[in-house]
Amino acid sequence: MLIEPLWASQESPDSLKLGANVVELTPVTVKGEKNHFLLSQSHSVSIIKPDEWKGTLKNTADVIAELAGVQTRRYGSVGSFQTVSVRGVKGKEVSVFLDGVLLNSPLGGPADLASLSLHQIKEKHVYKSIIPLEFGTSNLGGVIHLISKNASNKK
Repeated sequence: MLIEPLWASQESPDSLKLGANVVELTPVTVKGEKNHFLLSQSHSVSIIKPDEWKGTLKNTADVIAELAGVQTRRYGSVGSFQTVSVRGVKGKEVSVFLDGVLLNSPLGGPADLASLSLHQIKEKHVYKSIIPLEFGTSNLGGVIHLISKNASNKK
């Protein structure tokens, strides 16, 4: 139903009157289907499988750093604190999750990826731009989601 003001239908704008004319509209039906493929593929994700690091002496950060646009920063020698930067954004702006649990410092610092053994991880998902809602964050650098072997056995 559309309500048309009386003054809109009159020729002279000087004679405004309050009131309304009621115009009946015919119903409109909209039909369609969601394109679930496009909705599920809307984010940029890189999935790293164990075949890509088997037989190497790399740690978690080194394997992730092989992706385009990802760099690491090590604060000391081998085995010391190591962070990941995505597309030039500092490590504290990259959220790191292990089985859905945030590993970043509660005080706003980066996560230490050197402390995570590759033998515990089944897959690594790196989101560089659009972050899925399940992570509930809006960090500039994206999200790194590590999936452990224990978590994958429960599903």
